[in-house]
Amino acid sequence: MSFDFAEVVQDLFSFWCFFCYIVYGMKYKLSMFFTTSLLLIIAALLIILLLFINPENVSAFGLLGILMVMYLFFFLLLVFICQVIDRVINFFNNRKNPKDILKQQKNQRKIPYIIAVLALVPLFLISFNSLGQVNILNISLIVLFEILAIFYIVKRV
Repeated sequence: MSFDFAEVVQDLFSFWCFFCYIVYGMKYKLSMFFTTSLLLIIAALLIILLLFINPENVSAFGLLGILMVMYLFFFLLLVFICQVIDRVINFFNNRKNPKDILKQQKNQRKIPYIIAVLALVPLFLISFNSLGQVNILNISLIVLFEILAIFYIVKRV
């Protein structure tokens, strides 16, 4: 029995995309409650981790855990913002046309994937800052990566 790291990462990414789709696709009230409560729990966990853990005393897996918690925080923050914006738009724009509803449902399938990509931006910036490489070139590379990733998602999903 061999351990293939690439398959494990692919399975974890597939599970994460499924989780993102479930979180964003829930009904409004349950979804807002779930997202808000998870956001507060992750924010509290992130604050505790950042206040009480010294990076010099933590292994690589500890730092990876902190980065994962930060990614979850930014992901849930973006999901919460998108849900609030979606509610505001639906409140002011109450269309009953079936074509518009189908188009909106098709576009909403892409949102969790786009949010998953956008949540990486703060981690990239933190990584470049830790290396002392935050400059215009690296920021433009991050923006280019995000544009290409979002373009790929919009065309494929």
